[in-house]
Amino acid sequence: MNTLFKGILVLLAAYGGKLSAAPFTYQFQDAVSASSTGIYSASAGQDLVARVVLDNGGTNNINQSWTSTDIVSVAFVVDGVISVTFDPSAPGHDFSFMTDFQSDASGELIAVPTSMGSINFTSQASVTPGTNTSQIGIWFLGGASLAVALSSMSGNLFSNANASASGMASNWQSVSLPAAPRQVPTVPLGALGILGIILAGLASRARSQELPAQAGKFLKQ
Repeated sequence: MNTLFKGILVLLAAYGGKLSAAPFTYQFQDAVSASSTGIYSASAGQDLVARVVLDNGGTNNINQSWTSTDIVSVAFVVDGVISVTFDPSAPGHDFSFMTDFQSDASGELIAVPTSMGSINFTSQASVTPGTNTSQIGIWFLGGASLAVALSSMSGNLFSNANASASGMASNWQSVSLPAAPRQVPTVPLGALGILGIILAGLASRARSQELPAQAGKFLKQ
């Protein structure tokens, strides 16, 4: 009996970690430059934040590494209001990414991409509009000349900082925001089958122990 119970506990523990995986959010903050135009209507000096949600399946952000496939979303936020959000894993644009995100023992970033973004949109499947509802043509962090750049059919949004600013880990901070994982893990069917076999074994063993006991009581009568 104890062996069977131990088997159940081991199986549940094996999948318990996967079920508790969580995303983590980091952001780079700068200010809008005078070059912002069109529908963004953002004034020079307003807060401009690039917010990245990361999920590598881990349960914490201590001493972690996140690659391009671990980026759940990238959002551009002006004065606390989301302008637009991108899903780099969605089809419709060529996502460019150089070097990984890495954190230290405190969960703060010690390495960030020197640049990431897209300059070739073939569809808007990766775009979730916020205050910006125009088609996006370009977005990037780092790169040739600017730390943050966003360009749509109806305007542009740039930051004041130079290109290297968003490529420096010290300029990024972790933030506590509710963020759902891209996919809720489920226990595989194979694992459910094993659980079924274990439970069936428990029931069968219980019955086999119960019958002799009932027979003994009957003979005593």
